[in-house]
Amino acid sequence: MPSLSRRSSPSMLPSFLAHARPGSSYTARNLATLAVRATALLFVFATFAQLRHWSSKDAALSPKPSISPRRSQTSVNLSIPDLFLSMNENFSERSVRIPSPLSRNAQPATKNTRRYSHFRCIGDENNIAARAERACLFENICYSVEDQEWAYYIRPDSQKKPVMFDSALGERFDFFDHQFGSPLGFIALSGFSRAFRDFWSPKIYRQQSPAVTSPSRTVLLTDPHAIFNLNVYDDNLGHLLWEEMGALWYSMIRLNAYSTRLVAMHALDPLPDRALNKKFRAAFFGAITPVAPVSMDSYLAEKAAAYVCFDQLMVGGDMLRFFQNAGWHNLGHEPVFYALRNRILAAHGLDARGVSPPQRHRIVFTNKTESLKMSAEEGIKNNRGISNLAELVDFVRRKYGSKGVEIEVVEWQKMEMKAQLELMQNTTIFITPSGGVSTLLPFLPEGAHAIVIDYFERNGDQHYGSEAGHSISMEAPLWNHFPHVKKQYYQVWRASDFVSDVPGKSVEECDWRYEVSTLVDLERMDFLIQAAFEDMEPLSVPKNSLAAPLVIGDDESLSLSVSMDGGSKDDIVFAHLVHTETKKIQTSFVLERASNGKLSLKLDLAKKGAFIFNTIKSNPGIYTLSLLSTADTKAILKIGKIHFDIAAMPEATILGASESFEPLPEIYHVFRKPEAMPNKSISFAFTVLVVATPWFLMIVSWFALGANVYGLLATASNMFWGVAFLASLTASCGFFGLYWYKLNLFQLFGYGSVVWSVLGLLGRQALVSRASWRLREEKTKGAVSH
Repeated sequence: MPSLSRRSSPSMLPSFLAHARPGSSYTARNLATLAVRATALLFVFATFAQLRHWSSKDAALSPKPSISPRRSQTSVNLSIPDLFLSMNENFSERSVRIPSPLSRNAQPATKNTRRYSHFRCIGDENNIAARAERACLFENICYSVEDQEWAYYIRPDSQKKPVMFDSALGERFDFFDHQFGSPLGFIALSGFSRAFRDFWSPKIYRQQSPAVTSPSRTVLLTDPHAIFNLNVYDDNLGHLLWEEMGALWYSMIRLNAYSTRLVAMHALDPLPDRALNKKFRAAFFGAITPVAPVSMDSYLAEKAAAYVCFDQLMVGGDMLRFFQNAGWHNLGHEPVFYALRNRILAAHGLDARGVSPPQRHRIVFTNKTESLKMSAEEGIKNNRGISNLAELVDFVRRKYGSKGVEIEVVEWQKMEMKAQLELMQNTTIFITPSGGVSTLLPFLPEGAHAIVIDYFERNGDQHYGSEAGHSISMEAPLWNHFPHVKKQYYQVWRASDFVSDVPGKSVEECDWRYEVSTLVDLERMDFLIQAAFEDMEPLSVPKNSLAAPLVIGDDESLSLSVSMDGGSKDDIVFAHLVHTETKKIQTSFVLERASNGKLSLKLDLAKKGAFIFNTIKSNPGIYTLSLLSTADTKAILKIGKIHFDIAAMPEATILGASESFEPLPEIYHVFRKPEAMPNKSISFAFTVLVVATPWFLMIVSWFALGANVYGLLATASNMFWGVAFLASLTASCGFFGLYWYKLNLFQLFGYGSVVWSVLGLLGRQALVSRASWRLREEKTKGAVSH
């Protein structure tokens, strides 16, 4: 059935985002209020592209189908409440900073003196070992270029205060943890951090910041900065985007420290110079911060100062999110994931709001060719791909291609990033192996389906947290926190589900995570595709049907446009009007189909003499408008009520009392659908039987009775006319076959008169030639006998 909505006039959406101004305070709200506002974050975060606030442009809502009178239209205004998203431009100016009553030398109430450091964190603050889950924001912290260390400053006249309260080890007074012989840092710079160098800590100094004591030797950076690390060596987009780069966005929001001026400094090593890494940074980093990332060592060296001090420095938050044992990292993070997805789409100029969802089904298959090539160089001919991809695509194309479903096979590495995102936005079913190639799944439109192929864990893997004997959905720990996409997983369980990718190795000898590809069962995959189609069917009741009667006045027209989801181009759709008071008064109109497949109808009350004019003008009032289709004659889709607020025509006069030259009402008739045809194989067998039986009987009769062809080819003259006759006879038989297959009866007799005339003449001549030969033979035999 069609999906319906009402057309409205363009409406101006107001600017809805108001940021906290420097100096303002953010009032604490109870948990219930925060929960309500958190749901709204799903929508608003997408609008933060590169500006401090985003005013929406004119939004002309033009859904399908749409109903509108020519002169009276309804405006729909959308408004978004103030979400109080904290802008961390000058955090210290809006933080509580009051002189301590314990201070020996009372200081005036000044803000941001930059004398001492401060910090606040999210994550487990009761376990020093929970470094990977910790993210912190430090204020008034400095880097000593000479000593190459980070310094945190506290009062010299005060004892050290605890920086953490470990539930097992007690109060911790230092950021470094010395319990393992070597100082282990306070925060992990990457979810993959393993070595001592991968962890970060500042060293505590009992003195004032050099920003105060040595301002001439100090460079002060007031814009927010962050330390991050791109640890994944193979530039897997999943880890690179949703874990490492995305951590900057997540931490800003989770720390209530959003900024449009964040400078991200890449630590431990220079920014990777690999082409793929640079391509991904160019495509996605601008959605997180408009400032390009820098290599920390060279960036700090360029300052040419003994100390580089930061008003704000954000560190940490880069957690593993795809591993089976790390899924808990994603709990409650759905709003920030969805917000990053929307920011990326908006940064590429694409529809982040989902205003224009796909209007027809498109199935996209991932062809994992690039990783196959890389694997081949390592001696593996394949790598966790779909081994029978060509067969699968051909199966789906033959079954659904003729039903209006677009089917594409994509090699993602051959497309620009914007084209990839745009294709995903117009995809309704995404079929992909697991791994980095599934990374674009979050960019599917609202309500789309993804079918991701599992791998089987045979022995269990402590590193990934996967249990033995399980069909593992590799990226499910993160994908399951993108609720706008419905996920289905093609599960695998046994050796017959795979083919070996390593020459000389059987499936049983292979590692089923890395060294096999999946042999997809066509029927099982089709079952998941059918489930996706059914789940995406439109609701039986349109959400935008008319809530109140639509008023149509004199000399106005009613326009109706409909988009059909599926169905055949031969289906006929009617607009059916029934008078609410007098049910006997009802009429139907056929919608016209345009070349693009859309159906439309225009009922013009100003056109005198038209059927609509005579019917409605004679019986004004309120009518119920419904849609009917020959595709499903039992389904009636009610649109709503139309109020024809017009003056009624005078009652009809007695026939013959006055002349009337208006046309009679137009009669519409719908022919019933043709009866179902039998199976093609049965029809073909019947045709062969009908055509072949006479020939079979004739040939058998010839052999049984003897065909009298004696002398037909005896002499050159006989042979010429005999062959010509047999050829024309064969042509005549072929002509009958052509009639059976293609020609009509008039063509049969028209063309046949020529063919049969030639056949008759040649047959007669062949018989005359044969008779002459026979007479000569008889005379010759008679002369010999005498």
